[in-house]
Amino acid sequence: MSHVLRYIGISHQTASVSARESFCISETLRRSLSKSIAAAFSDVHGLVLISTCNRTEIYFESQSTKAAEVRDFFVRSVGVCNEDESRGFFELSDNTSDTADRLMQVANGLQSAVVGDKQIISQVKEAYQFCLAQKQQGSLLERLFQAVFKSHKRIANESHYRSGSTSTAYCSLRLIEKALGKAALPGKNLLIIGAGEIARDVVSYLGKFDFGRVYIANRTSDKAADLAQKHGLVPYDWELVEAGQFEHFDAIITAVSNRQYLLQKPAVTQARQVIVDLGFPMNVHPTVGAAAKLYNIDDVSGQITRTDQLQAGALAKVKVIIKEELDLFMDWVEKGDKRKIIRKFKAEVEITVAESLKQHNNTSFSRDRQQAIIQTLSRKMTNKQAAFLMGQA
Repeated sequence: MSHVLRYIGISHQTASVSARESFCISETLRRSLSKSIAAAFSDVHGLVLISTCNRTEIYFESQSTKAAEVRDFFVRSVGVCNEDESRGFFELSDNTSDTADRLMQVANGLQSAVVGDKQIISQVKEAYQFCLAQKQQGSLLERLFQAVFKSHKRIANESHYRSGSTSTAYCSLRLIEKALGKAALPGKNLLIIGAGEIARDVVSYLGKFDFGRVYIANRTSDKAADLAQKHGLVPYDWELVEAGQFEHFDAIITAVSNRQYLLQKPAVTQARQVIVDLGFPMNVHPTVGAAAKLYNIDDVSGQITRTDQLQAGALAKVKVIIKEELDLFMDWVEKGDKRKIIRKFKAEVEITVAESLKQHNNTSFSRDRQQAIIQTLSRKMTNKQAAFLMGQA
């Protein structure tokens, strides 16, 4: 039985932020899941787990194990209260073409809350590197990821798809500007909490916004200090963050991974603070919204309209490129059975030639010469068989 690519996924399109939080895959959970899924389903030979603020998806390669089986196993592993309701949040596919198309669209930001999101590709690459480290890439998945990365490169080189500011980081700053008033920004203080990829993306857009002073804090102080030095920011002590000392900030952007409810109490200020929570799980407790203007990742994404993100022509070009790379990948998949026949044929040819040489063992051929004859004849015969099977004869 041939292997099939399959996926399960929960995203901003199917579930709320709180529901998605229940299925967020931390580094620890990813390690245990990669082992437990492989142990529970012996025919799963490829496995990639992708988790971001907007989605959690599992792509895998198997002979008979269905997507619904892995979904149910995942739901049980996470330990949610209502398993029946949770199953309804997931999208499923047991079709190689649909799964490949899904991953290409996800990796290129077509399924993101902010279409064209620039951060998703690095998250996909990181998930793939983890998969490689666990030796769980599988032949189909490995080939698919090469097609995904090729499509991403082509889109960058052949379209204007990423020419705009379509990241959640930029959208967050624009949302704060709108809430505080553009003219008032020079008198406002902004605190960025975190120094990871999302925080660095926020910092990269600061030049477009005229804040009075921008502070940055991170658990690893060296990372915050490095960003502060490079971009003219002010380091803020992490202990003050832990203590909830935020009174003199007009706006806060949080982007800390795996730190739920880092901000638990509202800061008492004369003017209402604007807080944008880009962390996942959420860094800010919902009760903080009683005293501050609190926005989560879905609120940020909802501020951007499709026409703001892309020009129709660029999006059309992106879809053409994805279709071309998907067709090439599926052509490779469909020829997989023929490649198996060719490999088997080659092995049989080598055995036949070797046995024939044994029957003429009184010749003066050395062992190396015999091996060379076997390889030459098998290569010639295999090439002819391949040309016939692949329709090139």
